[in-house]
Amino acid sequence: MTQQPHRPTLHVFFSLGNRGEEVTYRFDRDDQLSALRGWFTGGAAHEHTAHSALPAALAMLGPLKEGRALSLHLVPTAAVLGDAQERGDKGQPSPSAGLREELPAWARAALPSREALAKLELEDHRSSQAMWAVVERVLEEDYGEGDALWVESTGGIRSIFYGLELASHLLEAVHPEARVIATTYAEVDTSQSPGMGTLHDLEDFRRLGQAAPGMLSLRTRLDPRPLLVFFEAQRGPHATTDHLEQLSDALEMSWPRDLARALRAEPPAGSDTLHQRLNQILTGLREIAPPDPDQLDETTLRWELDLIERLVQSHQHGDAVRVLRETLVSAMVLALHRSKDPAREAHPNPYNPKVRGEAERAWFRLGGAWTAFWTMVTGARNAVAHVGTSGTDMKPAQVREVFKAPQLKALQESITDATPATPWWAPLVKITDDAAPLWLRDNSWPPLSPPDGVAEAPRDLSKGKLPPGKNWADDQAKRAIKNGLPERVYLTVHPVRAAALAPALWERGVPVFHWDGQEPVPFLSPYGDDVTTR
Repeated sequence: MTQQPHRPTLHVFFSLGNRGEEVTYRFDRDDQLSALRGWFTGGAAHEHTAHSALPAALAMLGPLKEGRALSLHLVPTAAVLGDAQERGDKGQPSPSAGLREELPAWARAALPSREALAKLELEDHRSSQAMWAVVERVLEEDYGEGDALWVESTGGIRSIFYGLELASHLLEAVHPEARVIATTYAEVDTSQSPGMGTLHDLEDFRRLGQAAPGMLSLRTRLDPRPLLVFFEAQRGPHATTDHLEQLSDALEMSWPRDLARALRAEPPAGSDTLHQRLNQILTGLREIAPPDPDQLDETTLRWELDLIERLVQSHQHGDAVRVLRETLVSAMVLALHRSKDPAREAHPNPYNPKVRGEAERAWFRLGGAWTAFWTMVTGARNAVAHVGTSGTDMKPAQVREVFKAPQLKALQESITDATPATPWWAPLVKITDDAAPLWLRDNSWPPLSPPDGVAEAPRDLSKGKLPPGKNWADDQAKRAIKNGLPERVYLTVHPVRAAALAPALWERGVPVFHWDGQEPVPFLSPYGDDVTTR
């Protein structure tokens, strides 16, 4: 049997009251009315006369568009259920009392049959259990793609009102295929203007709840996305949404320089309280971003370290370790620069690949705890970049441990507390001189004599099994450079072992070459990767 396509349905939950007088209602905002009118055809008037807000709106908006459906639900108030005090007795209303009246005339006119109107029976309208009954009834409705919810809570006293409003807050989270297009409340003040009332749309106020966590997210985590969703829903000024989109794009990639540029941009103007508060936050964040993100100096390093801390607080450890690895490279670039000429304000070409490649190798030449920290960060970054498929044994918990390393805290504190007498970069420039080139060969491959001035490593490479694994390659690489990082390594080993060993050496900052008997030749892995330099 062919399944019938879903008909987009407007689900209306209406809290039925007992108001009997005729009241002319006016929508307070025409632009809000358009969201409802999209579900109907005809009816352009902005005033209507009826006994309640919902039937008046239905009458004004006209018939449903072809292919759309209406699901109308009555949530009776105390008067309709039969309030004990109203009846003058001390008994509680019973669930069998139900609706005391026949179906109202407006409902009979709006619906094709009495069965099309659903009724929610409540035993007790005062308790929190009643509120949850209303919430569950709204959320358990059968929603489909393209459906919408309209809550009209005028007659909903006590728990009924709060239940309907709470359900409207939860709907889009529980049912992402549906959306709330209106939450209305009819204000009637016959003392001021007899027979007149205003139908307020509370949808903007419902969405206002998104602004508070959005402001907190931007201030603490630099994340503008919740605020962007809020202002887009509020149809906020284009300047505001464009500015937040620029911030969001930069944060999504976790690119510090792009994010700094976005924060340095002039905040959009705004006169209302929300925009003023947003601009205060953006102005404060602007102060922490470096004035020139392309200039590498201590201000840039502090900014990147602050970004890393915010990413960690947001549990974005994968993004944080990617930023951290490049920040360490930048720190070494600047440290080497400062050690040569402390008076210069910034490195002239900090993002040149050759300059950064030299800085990476310098981290390996440091030795001790600093090199161990660099190796740990690099391993974590590689594990994240390869989404756990690179053969590493590193687990997510180990990636998180990177940010607890004492070397990271020491770097942060040294940059913050540096003085001319104790420059922050001093520990990073105690680097041993490059050792002579190193010759690696094994007995399973035709040997060549090492060129002059090249040291030969112990011949223990033949002990590995074929094909060698990463553990074997790491062990051999450590053996080769245990007495100091060589300037370069020449490989004359079995090609399968070379394919495993070369990347392990390269990861430790050693350029790798073949020696063809006359000159060094860049080593290419079987996959075509040049592992002579990064």
